[in-house]
Amino acid sequence: MNIAFKYLQTIVNVKKLRTDKDFRNFILRNWISMMLAWWWAVLGNRFDAMILVNVVLMMTLLPGNALVMNLQKLQALVLGSLGGVTMYRAFSSCFWVMKIAKLGTLFVYVLGSMFIARYSETFSTVGLLLAVQGGSKLLAPCESLPPSFGDIMTMQSKEFKDLKKFAFSIIVVTMVDLFLKREPASDQVNLHMSNALEKTFNYLRDFLNCKIEVSEDREKLVKQSEEIADDIDKDLGMVEVLFGSADGEPRFSKCPFKAKFCEELVVMIRDLQAHTMCMVRRSQFPAPGIINLMSSMKSFEDVKKDMLETIKDTQELALKVLTYEGCGSMNENDFSDVLEKPGTEKLDGVDELIEEIRKSNKLPMREPFDCPLEESVLSRLCVVAEMLEVITGDVNGILSIAVENM
Repeated sequence: MNIAFKYLQTIVNVKKLRTDKDFRNFILRNWISMMLAWWWAVLGNRFDAMILVNVVLMMTLLPGNALVMNLQKLQALVLGSLGGVTMYRAFSSCFWVMKIAKLGTLFVYVLGSMFIARYSETFSTVGLLLAVQGGSKLLAPCESLPPSFGDIMTMQSKEFKDLKKFAFSIIVVTMVDLFLKREPASDQVNLHMSNALEKTFNYLRDFLNCKIEVSEDREKLVKQSEEIADDIDKDLGMVEVLFGSADGEPRFSKCPFKAKFCEELVVMIRDLQAHTMCMVRRSQFPAPGIINLMSSMKSFEDVKKDMLETIKDTQELALKVLTYEGCGSMNENDFSDVLEKPGTEKLDGVDELIEEIRKSNKLPMREPFDCPLEESVLSRLCVVAEMLEVITGDVNGILSIAVENM
C-alpha cells in the first residue's frame, strides 16, 4: 500500500502543476479531450469506450505539431493492425510448432516496438501503438480450421470500425490541440535557445562587472554556480527534446528549420557556460577575488571593453540568425559593422594586464608551503587569465557559426 501511494505521489505532482505552465496546459487539453471523447462514446457510439481509449493513447507531453504527430499515430495503428493480422494468419494453426513460432514472433515484434518507444521521445507513442495493436492480434486464440470467407469479412469489418474510431479520436485531440496547444515547436526552440544564450552571457557579464560576490564559503559559491548551470541546462534540454518535432513539423512559407545550427549552438553554449563557471569558481574563492584584483588595474578596462563588445555583437547576431525564417540569405549589410570588425578571435590586453599586476606588488612574494593549489593566488590568477582567452574563443565560435548560417 505504501509503495502504491508513493508511486501515486510521483504521478500527481501538485508542485509541478502550480509552477509548470506546459504541464498545466497538458492537463487541461487532456481533460477536455477525454470529456469530448466520453460524450461522443455515450451519445454517438452506444457507450463504446474505444474512442476514449484512443484519446488516452494519443496524450503526450512532447510539444510539436499536433496534426503531424496524430497522423503518425494513425499510421502506427494501420501498420500495427496489418502486421499483427498478417503474422497471426501465418501462425494461426493449433499445431505445437506453430504455437512456439507465434510466441517467438510475438516476443521479437513487441521487443522491436518497445525499442522504438524507448529509443526516441518523438516516436514513443508510435512504438507503443505498434506494440499494442500488433501484439493484441497475435494474442488471439489459435484456430484448428482455416477461417471461412464470412469470418474474414467479419474481421475486416471490425478492423475498419476500429480505424474509424481512431480517426474520430484524432479529430477530437487535434481540434483541442489547435485551440489550446502552445506555439509550434520551432518557436519554442527559438525561445529556449534565446533564454540559454541570454543567461550564459549575463553570467559572464556579471563576472566582468564584478557583480558576483567573493565568498569564503566554497559550498555556497559552488551551489550558486550549479543553480545557474542547471537553469541554463534546463533550457538547452528542452531544445534537445524539441529538435525532432521542430525539424518535422510543416513550415509552409518559412525556410527549413536550422537543425544543424541549433545542434552546434547547444554544444557551444554548454562549453561556454562550463568554462565561465570554472573561471568564476577559481576567481571568487577564497577572498580576495581575482577579478577584483584585475579590475583595480588600469589595463583591465581595455580587456573588459573588448570582451563585452564581442559578447554584445555575438548575442545580437546569433539571435537574429536563430529567429530569421526567410527562405533566402540574410542581408550582410545589416551586420557589416560586426562582420568587418577584426580580431574577434583574440582577447586584446591580457598580457599587458598580467604584466601590470606583476609590477603592482599586489601579488604575494611567497605563499605558504602547505597552501592548496586551488587557493593559491598565483595559480588562480593563471587559471582566470587562461580562461578569459578560452572563453573568448568560445564566444568567437558562436559568432562564426552564426555568420555561416546567415
